[in-house]
Amino acid sequence: SVFLQLTIVTRNFFSNTMAVYTEFRRQLYRLYRDPVALHEFIWDLTTEPFVVNAFFVQTSNFMVFPDAFFRPPYYHQDAPPYITYATLASAVSHELFHAFELSGLKFNHEGKKDGDDSFLAMKERLNQVNNCYHESLVRDFQHVVKVQMSNVLLTINPNITTNENLADIFALRNSFWSYVTLREREQDKMSYTLPALNLTDEQLFFVASAQV
Repeated sequence: SVFLQLTIVTRNFFSNTMAVYTEFRRQLYRLYRDPVALHEFIWDLTTEPFVVNAFFVQTSNFMVFPDAFFRPPYYHQDAPPYITYATLASAVSHELFHAFELSGLKFNHEGKKDGDDSFLAMKERLNQVNNCYHESLVRDFQHVVKVQMSNVLLTINPNITTNENLADIFALRNSFWSYVTLREREQDKMSYTLPALNLTDEQLFFVASAQV
């Protein structure tokens, strides 16, 4: 790790924090003069194993899942399958689809940007899904608030998060279909519900997904 050379002093939070940020900044400046080792860069300067925040790196064509993703409370091996599929499986599907959304399609399997006109039919279909989703967001998520003496209409601009929206749609659909397939194959093991809630396993799947 880039922080192995740090000296941490007991009971001196401010000094330790300054030392960490100084080393972090030094490593960032090092990127200007040395070749970048992509895998080391991801773990040394972009994320940490204890952070529950996965992401897809287009320029390297790989997904990053810190260790915290596979530990409680985000994941538990004894949790009902609908929770696992609504959370962990959905997150994996989300990051995977970033390779196939409107921005990801511009990069090839080596993470290099392509300038050709491939996947035209897929891009057209993605735009259709995107437009439908955007219309729904704009129609259903708006609210009037009073600011001083005026009423201001707050709306969503879904164009800002187009590719994230597409990844969310794919992830939810793919993880739900996967859960249903598993349930049909192993019906004897899929009877988990919550006794305090009068909800089916499918309803609980979407409740769990909404909490992520």
